[in-house]
Amino acid sequence: MDNKILITASIVIIGWVVAHLLTQYRERNGKRQNKKTEYLINAYRKVESSTNRKKVTRKMANNLESAIADIQLFGNEKQIKLAFDFSKALAKNEFSPSDNLLIQLREDLRKELKLSRVSREISHLRI
Repeated sequence: MDNKILITASIVIIGWVVAHLLTQYRERNGKRQNKKTEYLINAYRKVESSTNRKKVTRKMANNLESAIADIQLFGNEKQIKLAFDFSKALAKNEFSPSDNLLIQLREDLRKELKLSRVSREISHLRI
């Protein structure tokens, strides 16, 4: 009888430990994913707000630099390549279209947030 109680107690304790470890793993993974998504949403906003402007202020330039750095840190392979290509073209020509980068960020973020796909067009409202 004592062996049965000991075995049952051991199984309960092991189950509790495994459940606790799995919960911690899910929480850490969720927090990491939320942070990555937050940084990429902010990067999207910074790139978009600096795009198609007649005059770029120092603040916009700083925001754009920060956004590219965040994409290189948190983005996937395709996003990083597009950010790199955008940066190189911008440095060389003092102009570079950002639509490909923005489209890729938007598609990936919408997928991550489980939102429906949208058309590939991007509009920049400038008043």
